[in-house]
Amino acid sequence: MYLEYSCFDFTLLFNEEVFFSVPPAFIFRSVLGYQLKKLCCIAGKTQCQDCHFRVNCAYASLFETILEKDNEVLAGRTRASHPYTIQVFHNAKKSYKEISFRIVLLGKYIKFFPYVYYALQKAGEDGILKQRHVFTIKSIENDGKSILIKDDKVETNLPTFKWKFEDKNKETYEGDVLVQLLTPLRFKIAGKYTENFEVKDFFDTIERRMLTLCSLYGKVEDFEIKGDVSSIAMTNQNIKWEDQSHYSARQKKAMKLGGCVGDFTLSGSFSGRELALLEFAELFQAGKNTNFGLGKIDCWKK
Repeated sequence: MYLEYSCFDFTLLFNEEVFFSVPPAFIFRSVLGYQLKKLCCIAGKTQCQDCHFRVNCAYASLFETILEKDNEVLAGRTRASHPYTIQVFHNAKKSYKEISFRIVLLGKYIKFFPYVYYALQKAGEDGILKQRHVFTIKSIENDGKSILIKDDKVETNLPTFKWKFEDKNKETYEGDVLVQLLTPLRFKIAGKYTENFEVKDFFDTIERRMLTLCSLYGKVEDFEIKGDVSSIAMTNQNIKWEDQSHYSARQKKAMKLGGCVGDFTLSGSFSGRELALLEFAELFQAGKNTNFGLGKIDCWKK
């Protein structure tokens, strides 16, 4: 089992201090989608699901991610998990002169990075928020290396990476792991969103996302997971529910995206399976709405 990916670390420089009343990831997702659609759409008012060009369209691929109903991964569903995530580097500030964030692209959609770059460049020229704050892209790093050649040019011959589950199976760890939920972790238990979850619920939501993303953007081949987390306990819980406001242009109303934030400790015997799932969550986030920056997790072995 593996997942192909590439990480792009952007640093933006504003012309003045900018205050964000909502999480910055919400804003960057919104302007990125708007600029991509303006840049890529050649079919006018045709809906993406009916468009003959959608397969090669960066906007439709990243923001609509349409599936046929008879697909083998998410049977009956017509939308897939998006092949990207946004991770604003954790900071308690609400105003910025400079801000850094990461966009992770998955599978064959890594090829759309130049479109993402150009869309963000155009967003900087147009400005963001009601005040139309303009910004420039100060730097872009991929695998720790600068790929911004000059103001209007980036390196496009980039390496891709494979996160592999199988390679982790022989690892073990005995002790404590501090888990920090840096942005709301949003998932359902028995059909309801809740902050009351157990160890198994936590690992199950990561596992579901791992299987879905690997199936869509990597490979799952004759792989069976036999997990048992009975030897792991959750202690020192400091978790609360946090709602974040988001205006949905599609539904034309304000919505709340809530989830669990805080931290807790996992204590016990960790097999390679659990260690791999924790590593996966750190790289690709967990739960729902990761394209809004939700589900950002850090794990620390004590």
